[in-house]
Amino acid sequence: MRKRFKWKIIAFFAVMASLLLLGGCKFQASLDERREEYGLPVSVTYYTNGSGAYFGTSDTKKTLYLPEGAVAMNIGVDRVENGSIPTPTRNNYKLIGWYEAELDENGQVQTDENGEVILKAEAFDFQTRLQDGDEIVLYAKWQKNQAIYVYLVCDEITTDAPFVITENGQELTIENSGKLTEYNYQTDGIWYKSDLPKASGYTAYGLYEDEACTVEVAGTVHQAEKGDYTVYAKYIKGDWTILRTASDIKSKLFNAMAGTKNYYLANDIDCSSITVDDLARFTSTLQGNGYAIKNLTVNGGRVSGQEVTISAFGNVQSTAKIENVTFENVTLKCSLASKAMAKAFVLFSSLVDVTSISQVSLKGSIKVEIEERETNAIFTNMVSNDMWYSDNILFGGEGTDEEQINNGLDVDISEAQISVEMDNYEIEII
Repeated sequence: MRKRFKWKIIAFFAVMASLLLLGGCKFQASLDERREEYGLPVSVTYYTNGSGAYFGTSDTKKTLYLPEGAVAMNIGVDRVENGSIPTPTRNNYKLIGWYEAELDENGQVQTDENGEVILKAEAFDFQTRLQDGDEIVLYAKWQKNQAIYVYLVCDEITTDAPFVITENGQELTIENSGKLTEYNYQTDGIWYKSDLPKASGYTAYGLYEDEACTVEVAGTVHQAEKGDYTVYAKYIKGDWTILRTASDIKSKLFNAMAGTKNYYLANDIDCSSITVDDLARFTSTLQGNGYAIKNLTVNGGRVSGQEVTISAFGNVQSTAKIENVTFENVTLKCSLASKAMAKAFVLFSSLVDVTSISQVSLKGSIKVEIEERETNAIFTNMVSNDMWYSDNILFGGEGTDEEQINNGLDVDISEAQISVEMDNYEIEII
């Protein structure tokens, strides 16, 4: 018995393709003869059951013929395809199973007010052995993919600088408050915040639950909790690198290899957990937006030469622009080799006359930690005879005379642009 059943299964697969083709022709007698010849008295018909649902590109119905005692195939669920019938697809839907239809008292398929087939509550049992003469009719059951809908928030869009993204190879112009894009949940029912679309001349600033952009979207969104979910993507005009964390300050702002970039401070940042290496030069833009970089420790390393300057940003170049930012509590660290001479300045070693500095404040305390000071090492400029040259705290210079601040360059730095409100200055030799 087992061998004969196996032979029937083999025969079924051998004629499957031809029977599927015959199922679509007008010679029904020929099909019946073939089925009888190969011992395939059972039929299972699958309907895709839904607008835009197809087997392949256009077919909405497929029929398989099986031997007695076989089981129907759970196409697209237990197996992706059976070799003859591909898994049906429906845009933005997931196939969740095959169901028989509810029938009325006359044996007719019941439909709802929308004309869709009413399915039984339980999915068809694909473990059931089919009997001679069974004509099973199954309908696909679909679940709409819940999605995350992203809307644009950007008040800075202008007619001469439209907001344009590229999607599926096409350029799309998006208006403020318009739908930007959408994302589907992953197979595990979680959406991990995706990279937002890029628009030339604009930078993605953040993703929020509300249009006012006050509540940020969490790092992961669970389908079971949110379902269809509307979020708001805030963009700002310009090509910016956003700074939000101490890690951003270390890896982005104080990155000696970063070149010329535009940095945008998104909030106050406490840098207690990091130490940054001093920069030799600064060529970029830092837009502070009125926020503060707090508790910054700058490491000048081991000084072994003469006339070595230590400062956070080093020599500030003509391309640089630093605006609307407060530095609160700054620590400079270094060690001095024998006969070394170090000059320490908190923020800048020097400026050039076209550098743009506006509304920069230094508040709190300054601390210099000299971790090691060998014989005849000299530490100058900001301190002499245990007294600070307060005029030289921010900038490099050889004395306290106003003309020599910034190395004698003609830099227009008014009190309105730079403020120093220090609680204490401290030198500590460790």
